[in-house]
Amino acid sequence: VLRVSARLWFGVAVAGQVIFASYIIAFYGGALALGNLEAWNQVLPNGYVAGATVGNVVVGLHVLLAAIITLGGPLQLVPAVRAKAPVFHRWNGRVYLLTAVVVSVTGLFMVLTRGAVGGTVQHLSISFNAVLILVCAAM
Repeated sequence: VLRVSARLWFGVAVAGQVIFASYIIAFYGGALALGNLEAWNQVLPNGYVAGATVGNVVVGLHVLLAAIITLGGPLQLVPAVRAKAPVFHRWNGRVYLLTAVVVSVTGLFMVLTRGAVGGTVQHLSISFNAVLILVCAAM
């Protein structure tokens, strides 16, 4: 029963991750493909700011890497991947850690320069989470 429930939980969690990554790609990538970066502002406060190229690139990089990390993370937890494709597993892990660092730094940049959804408590929580990710990645 425990093995079945663990696999069911993992399947549901991965399905949620795939849905979230699909949303990220469809919404942000779709807006980019249509040249409608202003649509980002429907979800992110100041997600797109006219003339702020560096900040806009940081936001785009953040959401692109969020999709990558969302899909790459669960692959690290599949025993068959570790056993049958150890080289892929190691490289996926390296990419995952690098991506986590870049997503954390870009997330901090976004909170500090553009704000975030929610108030001060949520901004502090997002920032604390980013710092924890950086510390854990370093370890």
